[in-house]
Amino acid sequence: MKRKFVLVFLLIVMIMVPVTMVEASDESSQLEILSLETNNKQLSEGDTFVLQADISGDISKVDKLIVKYRLKDTDKVKELELNYNDKNELWELNFQINEDWEEGLWEIYEVSYFFKEDANYKTLEWQECYTNGKFTVNKVKDKKITDQSINIVNKEKSKEVKLANVNTTGDYVKEVDWTSDKRSPQDLGSSIKITANAKGSDNVLYCFQIRKDGVWTTL
Repeated sequence: MKRKFVLVFLLIVMIMVPVTMVEASDESSQLEILSLETNNKQLSEGDTFVLQADISGDISKVDKLIVKYRLKDTDKVKELELNYNDKNELWELNFQINEDWEEGLWEIYEVSYFFKEDANYKTLEWQECYTNGKFTVNKVKDKKITDQSINIVNKEKSKEVKLANVNTTGDYVKEVDWTSDKRSPQDLGSSIKITANAKGSDNVLYCFQIRKDGVWTTL
């Protein structure tokens, strides 16, 4: 009788263990993303990107949320990690767009989460709210110059003509190359051809000076 009791007890334990594991698995699979929001749909290099996700279900066992972005019509993927913010009860990510983000439309194609106890992760089914997380990166072609130090390569042929200044609203102007077709002195009324080329921008204003009777005059 005692042996039968032991066998019955072992059978009960063996049956209960897998049932308990299934219930835990079912509990974690009930996670659902209610919303995904970004702070901006149009971003450029240097802009701050904020992504927030609202998730329903038991998140006490979830360690981190992984959102994968893919550049449209390419196989280029960026993996972003969101952490839970206890204050607003949202999963959040905040970072600055850098040069690694190529120009184009970035769309969410996969969301998964990792558990705290182990390295296992689960991928959520695609949901309509994923479309709210897409954004476009635009490459800025013209920015205001903050550094006024421009390296001017002066290849002047006339000692009576010099480049006085370069004003530009563009960016990346690192070098200015210019020449004049005639040497001084020249007769009054004669023409002088000056050619200038700024490397890095096509939106440049040049100021030249010509000396007459020892006085420099800005053109």
